[in-house]
Order: sequence, then structure tokens, then C-alpha cells
Amino acid sequence: MAQVGKKRGKYNLRARAERYQKTRQRIVEAAVELHRTHGATQTTVTDIAKKAGVERQTVYNHFPDELSLFKACSAHNRALNPPPDPEPWRLIADPEERLRRALADLYGYYRRNEQMLANVTADAQVNPNTRKVLEPRAKHQERMRDALAAGWEQGVEQRRKRLLCGGLWVALEFQTWHTLARQQGFDDEESIELMVSMARCLMEG
Repeated sequence: MAQVGKKRGKYNLRARAERYQKTRQRIVEAAVELHRTHGATQTTVTDIAKKAGVERQTVYNHFPDELSLFKACSAHNRALNPPPDPEPWRLIADPEERLRRALADLYGYYRRNEQMLANVTADAQVNPNTRKVLEPRAKHQERMRDALAAGWEQGVEQRRKRLLCGGLWVALEFQTWHTLARQQGFDDEESIELMVSMARCLMEG
């Protein structure tokens, strides 16, 4: 009898843990969708609770502060929509072709995730917690820039290296793509050629 009770207790703990995780996941998915459609600064805990089908207090039980919720949302969205991996770009010897391939990958990613990225970028201007969760994105952009700069940097003076790195950073920015695509009406191929030409000019002086 004691053994049966012990098994039942383990089952109840496991079932409770599964319910907890499912509720947490519903909250995160609801928050991500609201952040995508409305932006984090325009989304309230009440909005998230309503969309997830839970009480406000349940949201707080899982995420006691805004930063913990934002981190969970960022991790979930990144898992669903990972940014391009710069390592395969390093296999392309010609730096201009490498840059074209990289920007094609990146600008395609920006186009697919435009609404979320536009909201997050705008929110980061006013919300320190949004800026905090964007720190890994900045680190990833540094990796992308370094992978692209490697081929061009050989035998180049220090000042021109700095200019190249700055130009590559501009080319990799979501705001750059968004400005060219939405304000100037460029398609991705035109934007890529513009950025490649800029990098070439920086190297040729």
C-alpha cells in the first residue's frame, strides 16, 4: 500500500510539473505573438494573460518581473527564427562574394521577421529591459562582421580596417535594410549591391 502511495505521489509531481511547463509555454507564446503584432511596450500583463487563457497572477507566478519574461520570449523567438550562422560564410574565399552571400542570408532573415524586428528595435529606444535582451544579438552581429572583414583586412592599413568594419556594421544593421527596403523601395539585390559597392570603395580608397 505504501508503495502504491509513493508511485501516486511521483505521478502527481510529474503531472504538476508538466502542467507548469505547459502553462509557462502558453504564456511565452502569447507574449511573443503580442510583441510581434503590437510591440512589447504596448503589451500589458492583462493582454498576455487573456491571450494565454490564464489569470494575471499566473503570469506573475511564472515571470515575477519584466526582464525574466522578455528573456524567455527572446529565447523562444530565437529558437523558432534563428539568425544566419556566419561560419559557412568563412568558406567563401572571395570577400565580395562572401559579403553578397552573407547579406542575402541576412536580408532574407530580416524580411521574414520584419514586424518583430521593427517592434523590438523601436522598443529598445525606450525600454532598458528590451536593450538588455538584445545584447546577444549585438554579439552575434560582431561575429558576422568579423567573419566578413577577415578576407579584406589582409595587408590593409589600420585606419582603413576601421572604416571597413564600420561599413560592414552598417550593412548588417536591421535599420539599414529597413530604410533601403521601406523608404527607398530597394529590393534585396539592389541593397546588397549597394553595400558591396560601399565596402569596395572603402578598400580602394
